[in-house]
Amino acid sequence: MVHPKYLFKKGENFYFRRRIPGLSKILSPVFLSLVTKSEFFAHTCLSKLTTEFDDMLEAFVFALDELPKGLIARYMTVRVRIQLA
Repeated sequence: MVHPKYLFKKGENFYFRRRIPGLSKILSPVFLSLVTKSEFFAHTCLSKLTTEFDDMLEAFVFALDELPKGLIARYMTVRVRIQLA
């Protein structure tokens, strides 16, 4: 199976990694373990996470200059983790 963008394998586990556009030079990317060794499950999680991440980016596009950069990054990381729960 081909690994899509934002999904990578380190050791035996799969991870989600995505930069926040406009903040990628300032902040680290959102990096999250998918807590799975199953490639099928990782792809399923990736689909949900990518949709959620895109929705958040769309919501933040107008507030990007007004909110602290660290707050945006932290919120996105926590919100993506909630999707895995």
